[in-house]
Amino acid sequence: MEKFWNYVEVLGRILLISIFVMSGLQKLGDIQGNMAYVTSGGLPGFMLFPAIAIELFASLAILLGWKTRIAALLLAVFCLMSGLMFHGNTFPDNAMATLLDQIHLMKNIALTGAFLFLAGRGAGPISLDNRNKA
Repeated sequence: MEKFWNYVEVLGRILLISIFVMSGLQKLGDIQGNMAYVTSGGLPGFMLFPAIAIELFASLAILLGWKTRIAALLLAVFCLMSGLMFHGNTFPDNAMATLLDQIHLMKNIALTGAFLFLAGRGAGPISLDNRNKA
């Protein structure tokens, strides 16, 4: 039964990073549009590039189970900061937009928790981090 849970951990890592792989690739596909979005949050446009790098490289590290704790901490901070910077809005004339923004904020907070959990536990036995352990 323990082998089963080892594979469940791998599946969990895959599912957890899937949103960031898609987001990073989407950002690469529309640099100008995403730079405009980044500047709308009060950041300089060039900050898009570290965001893409974090999303893609930290996701790859988590997928492989390599430097998992560091990658998970990076994505935890990324989720919390991007949630607070881009999804803490209220729209007085549009209750639905406010609700959707609050849902995105809560999603980012939940993902922060998941990444903190991963940082605390590590990648598990099926990972590059644990390849030399008995």
